[in-house]
Amino acid sequence: MNVEHRVTVEERGSFSTARCTCGWHAPARRSRDKSRRDGAEHSAERSGVQGREELREPEGGPV
Repeated sequence: MNVEHRVTVEERGSFSTARCTCGWHAPARRSRDKSRRDGAEHSAERSGVQGREELREPEGGPV
């Protein structure tokens, strides 16, 4: 079964975390950039693509 991976970065207080539509999530981070990298790495691993992919910003604006 082919699952689509859409990663967003969510903020809660001073922490951010990357979450995917497949149910995966990264640990909470103080660095938004690190959260974005976590999500890009997850997407790349799941799609077999090397390098970073752009992440979708959550509704409500950039993180």
